[in-house]
Amino acid sequence: MMTDVAKNPHTQMNVLSMSGQTDNLRLWSAAQRTLAASTNLALVTVGADNDIKSNVENETSICQRFLSDPTRAKMCAEYCGRARQRVLLEGQAIKYRCAANLHCFAAPVQVAGETTARVLIGGRTFLSINEYREFLQRESASGAPTDPALFSNIKFTDTEELDRSSQMVLSTANEILPRAASPVSVATAAVATAAESAQKTIDALDEAAVPAPERLDVFFSGSLEQGCREAMRLIGSRFNIRSAALLMRNGRNLLACSAGGEKREELITFSLKFDSQLLTRLQHQELSESFSPLKGEEFTEVQTQVICHRADAFPLFIGEELAGLLLTLDTDLDETEKREIIRLGQSLIVPLELARLRNELSDQTKSLAQWQDFSHLLATKNNAPETYSAILEKVVTALGAERVSLLVYNEEAKKLVCKASSGLPKDVSSGPRLGEGISGVVLERGEPLLVRDLREQAWVAARAHGNAHSNSFISFPIVSGGKRLGVINMTDRSANETFTATDLEWLRVFAPYAAAALEKIDLHEKAQRFQLMAITDPLTGLLNRRYLEERFTQEIERSKRYQFPLSFVMMDIDGFKSFNDTFGHQAGDEVLRETAHCIRKSLRNFDVAARYGGEEFIVVLPETDVTSAMILAERLRKAVEQHFASERSRHPVTISVGVSSLSKVLQNRQQVIRAADQALYAAKKRGKNCVVVYNTELVPGLT
Repeated sequence: MMTDVAKNPHTQMNVLSMSGQTDNLRLWSAAQRTLAASTNLALVTVGADNDIKSNVENETSICQRFLSDPTRAKMCAEYCGRARQRVLLEGQAIKYRCAANLHCFAAPVQVAGETTARVLIGGRTFLSINEYREFLQRESASGAPTDPALFSNIKFTDTEELDRSSQMVLSTANEILPRAASPVSVATAAVATAAESAQKTIDALDEAAVPAPERLDVFFSGSLEQGCREAMRLIGSRFNIRSAALLMRNGRNLLACSAGGEKREELITFSLKFDSQLLTRLQHQELSESFSPLKGEEFTEVQTQVICHRADAFPLFIGEELAGLLLTLDTDLDETEKREIIRLGQSLIVPLELARLRNELSDQTKSLAQWQDFSHLLATKNNAPETYSAILEKVVTALGAERVSLLVYNEEAKKLVCKASSGLPKDVSSGPRLGEGISGVVLERGEPLLVRDLREQAWVAARAHGNAHSNSFISFPIVSGGKRLGVINMTDRSANETFTATDLEWLRVFAPYAAAALEKIDLHEKAQRFQLMAITDPLTGLLNRRYLEERFTQEIERSKRYQFPLSFVMMDIDGFKSFNDTFGHQAGDEVLRETAHCIRKSLRNFDVAARYGGEEFIVVLPETDVTSAMILAERLRKAVEQHFASERSRHPVTISVGVSSLSKVLQNRQQVIRAADQALYAAKKRGKNCVVVYNTELVPGLT
């Protein structure tokens, strides 16, 4: 059934109320757009559907990026959703920080004709450039490539300005979105009054908005250098300034990033240290204060760097942080012009700082990729010499030093050893002990040494070698968790340039990668030593019996596979038990060590010698027939005899030797070893100090 609106007063009131509601929302939409532009804040009015993406004015690029990612969009909805629920529950405005750590405010607004209040969310801003820097660092640390869109529309303000702007926004909303009234006449009048008030508010906001030419959030799309040049051109031409410099943050100091006018050459190197009197005052100056020419010590600070008759300094803030400074010289400016300069400077500093951060992040990303490539390069090196060379080459290429050396610390000897060098004599290998010389002192202290001029540091000059062509050098320790690993030394920079603190910073980034590589080499060498200890006789340094038997089995299999001959030698020190009883075990141990030394000297590189037990030694002779084995065994016997027959030996020592070879009769390890043992026994019976080769007539029935 159709309803006759004209005849139904209740329906008529509802229709008028809905019409008024629509008008209110239309007016509020226009006001929200103007408010967002004038306050430079993001604004969104959220209904019962908790839709934080639609009807947003002046949205930040961060929120746009987050809301386009399904995972982050869900997180954003939760943060702003909780804020909305809290506002509706408490019935008052609140402040909060969202998923991206942006500062936001939220407040209930009642639309005429609606039973449930909507929530106005605004802000989405940083209060300092440091907060934005921390955000970028978190984004970079996540491993995902940084989206350039993160720099396109970022909001900055301070606490006081955020409070003032939020109050203005909420006050306007309450004027435009009045509470609903029940009588038709009252509702109609309310809509008309609200419409008139809202239009006045919008007109006032439009007049107060910053003129479009000076809304420079998207003014700079190129590099920081291009932006700074354009900023100086704009300021100089608009205010007819004779000389000026734009300074921006570099760490805790302010450095000139661009300069123009008559004093450009002097101003381009202008800087203010963090503890300067001028910078200290400007950090606490309000923009509303009057600006007078610099006087006294502050003017003297400027004159020490550039000659001028007058100087004016205009601080540029981002949020609550002093981000830059505009310095003008020899130019008379009235109060109106000063206010205009501040106004223009404030609109310039945000996009310039964003460009600086964009460059900084780009440099960091490139640097990180380069270091990752270097780390991968080190990981692909198969041995220590290749790794040492890669480390050295990186330093030579990056710092342009013609003489570079890598000294690795030998913990047992407490001494540095040169493992790689460039521009130094090839025979340089030995380095100083810990605490001695420049490198030894640097490693002991664990602190780098930067020498800009050798003549200014007497203790360094006294220890420096005299073959360098430059008076500037760096000695940098490589440590890991307190463990001393080595030292990098460099001098003779290209074009005789001086090393600087910037080079030290590069080395501080480089050092952990070099330390990881050196530690890997150290662990590998230790593992090899431990492995060698497990298969080595500790007294003689020869291989032990267990390893020799395993190796002998492998050599037998290889000989059978390729039809190579294989021989085996067993030897015993003659009368060793009697020698031990007469001269003592220490003298006996010395005889064992010297005998092992004689054996090592007499063998070929591929022969394998071991201590078999007690005073017995054995040797595996790969690819050696019985005749060659007998010749080598005789050489061993003579080497021992001659060694102990020399004048330096206190008593003569001889050995008896048995030889056997792999054959149709002797086909496995046990048979070959037993045959050599039997031949050794025969040598003892023959009077000792001789060589006997096994044959079946010597030991019948062995097989």
